[in-house]
Amino acid sequence: MIQQESLKKRLAKLAAPIFIETLLIMMLGAVDTIMLSRHSDNSVAAVGVVNQIIMLTFLVFEVINLGTSVLCSQYLGAKLHKKVVQVVGVSILVNLAVGITVSLVLFSCVHPILRLMGLTAELMQDGMDYMRIVGAFAFFQALSLTLSASLRSANKAIYPMMVTVVVNILNIIGNYSLIFGRFGFPYRIFSLMLPINRYTSCWTTPILSLKLLRVTSLMSFPSILMLPSVAS
Repeated sequence: MIQQESLKKRLAKLAAPIFIETLLIMMLGAVDTIMLSRHSDNSVAAVGVVNQIIMLTFLVFEVINLGTSVLCSQYLGAKLHKKVVQVVGVSILVNLAVGITVSLVLFSCVHPILRLMGLTAELMQDGMDYMRIVGAFAFFQALSLTLSASLRSANKAIYPMMVTVVVNILNIIGNYSLIFGRFGFPYRIFSLMLPINRYTSCWTTPILSLKLLRVTSLMSFPSILMLPSVAS
């Protein structure tokens, strides 16, 4: 009975940060939409459609990360540290390649994709401006999700959650500044600066995650880029 209670506590300790992190990632788009509701109904509608497309791309990245989590957990349990480094390195390279491909598709095919989603002509320009920038930097999220999966598999789920909290705070401050004209910014900048703010916030995720990998002694930046033949 004591063992079962201990297992439940460990499961809750692992699951709660993962749930909060996932919720906060989804909130990035929701915060943009809510804060834009003070600016323009057209902007809200356009951003809402684009965020649906972006969330679908995140599912593609998560497929690779599920495999990363499973393999990292197995190798960490077997104390095969070099194998963990190999798995994370290969996962980063694969997800980065997939992420860059997705980014290119979202950037270059923005008009056909939004037209396929049923975006009307009056919303098209706002949607295209937002998606070009958000889509072009989608590979940052691919990298971030891979690094988060590596930390979670090492029972460090609290760290990706903390990083996501920081990113959400930066995103809210940036949106507040650009939409409401605070801290010296002109009033109601939307078309270019708002999506740039979104990914100015998000590029901090892989940087902080790499730092945490080093701090927690799991691996360092040069080592995770070693190919299996070199690291073995």
